[in-house]
Amino acid sequence: MATSVLSAIELDFVKGDALQLKDAVASHTPVVVEFWATWCPPCRTSIPHLTALQHKFPSIKFIGVSNEARSVVEPFVAKMAGQMDYRVACDVNGSANRELMAKFGARGIPTAFIIDKTGKIVFNGHPMDGAFEAKLEAVANQRAPAAKNSKTRAELEALSVKELKDILAAHSISAVGCVEKSDVVQRVLDHCS
Repeated sequence: MATSVLSAIELDFVKGDALQLKDAVASHTPVVVEFWATWCPPCRTSIPHLTALQHKFPSIKFIGVSNEARSVVEPFVAKMAGQMDYRVACDVNGSANRELMAKFGARGIPTAFIIDKTGKIVFNGHPMDGAFEAKLEAVANQRAPAAKNSKTRAELEALSVKELKDILAAHSISAVGCVEKSDVVQRVLDHCS
């Protein structure tokens, strides 16, 4: 899982609310991390496309990440104004470049990564690739993972069968084959903890 990779990344936000990747993963928030640079013509071409996608998929947080100095990125972003309508950050100490670009074999910019609600990297490629938008659609419609059961056997046994089945349903687990209440309790303990 990419969670340990993402927790090592530190971003310095130039535009938009700060959102560290480890916090996005913890809150099951899907994120696009797009690597770009002010000097890169294909990157500049993709900026309006990314803005349009951020508007189309507001539940997904887009972050444009540059490894350039803040003093270079900030005036560029200010000049772009509403054309660059998503979060923009600088890569602190190269951590994003090291943990994503290098570890996943990305060679050039622009390169986008889509991190789904479970913290898994489900796309790595050019943001203008048709597969990028299709994957965004899938991630936007993805259900957040159900919270793990933290109840003890005694606490579960105190619940009604309907409440127990609701816990199973939240984890997409069937209660078929459970004859007794104790069977449902055991299935919750086996699959939802």
